[in-house]
Order: sequence, then C-alpha cells, then structure tokens
Amino acid sequence: MFSKWRDGVGGSLRFFVSGGAPLSRRLSYAFLAAGIPILQGYGMTEACVTCANRPEDNKVGSIGPPLTGSR
Repeated sequence: MFSKWRDGVGGSLRFFVSGGAPLSRRLSYAFLAAGIPILQGYGMTEACVTCANRPEDNKVGSIGPPLTGSR
C-alpha cells in the first residue's frame, strides 16, 4: 500500500527529520506505517538543535532527549 510513497522518495529513505513546528501524531503514524519514521527535534533558531529523537529510540509525539552537552 505504501510502496509508492517509498518509491517516490527514492526507495532507500531510512527516516525523515522534522523541526520548526510540532508534527501531528496522525501524520507521524502514517509515515511510520509506510516504514518511514519521522524523527522530531528541537532547537532555537539562533542556537542549534538541543533535543532530537534517534532512529533506534524514536517516540511519536516527542522531541527526544537532550543532546550530550546541551544546557
């Protein structure tokens, strides 16, 4: 059912990375069902990413744990 989605993004995509605004759970679960997880992260524009989900520990609806060294 989702093979057209995967093929449309090259067929070898492992995950998407999203930031800037919260992503709806519905959209996250739709892509997850297609085998394309969306990893969310957070960081201020004038700084850098401070929190991010990792492929091996992705949680829908979460921005992930703080990166090492973040304050």
